[in-house]
Amino acid sequence: MAVVFGWLTLGLVFSAGLIPLGYRWRMTRRAAPDSKPISIHVMLGVATAGAAFVHALFSVLSLGSPTAVGAGNLAIAIGGAALLVLMAHVGIGLQLRNPKLRKKRKDLRGKHLLTAITITVLSVAHAVMLATAAP
Repeated sequence: MAVVFGWLTLGLVFSAGLIPLGYRWRMTRRAAPDSKPISIHVMLGVATAGAAFVHALFSVLSLGSPTAVGAGNLAIAIGGAALLVLMAHVGIGLQLRNPKLRKKRKDLRGKHLLTAITITVLSVAHAVMLATAAP
């Protein structure tokens, strides 16, 4: 189950990220905080956080598996870091939902983008390390 939820989480990470990026590419502007695309982005983001948490719970039960042992502590630490950054990302994203946010919006958008990139890099590194681990 850890593997299933891991791949589900990674798929949700990319799906959630494609919503605002696709809107921006197509419309050449950002979507409004209360728009339908951002609502879908938020729903996928919350689902991603939930799937990542369930993945982490199942992973604890699988720590003695040959794949986890073969990948080593670094792969597990990278996954833990991705989960931590994901929680911060969700918090920043929920703040951005406030349409009255003015002065801090640009700063929060930058942090939201930085955490999104960090999550993507850490998640892919975690998955590659585990997928290529010698059992």
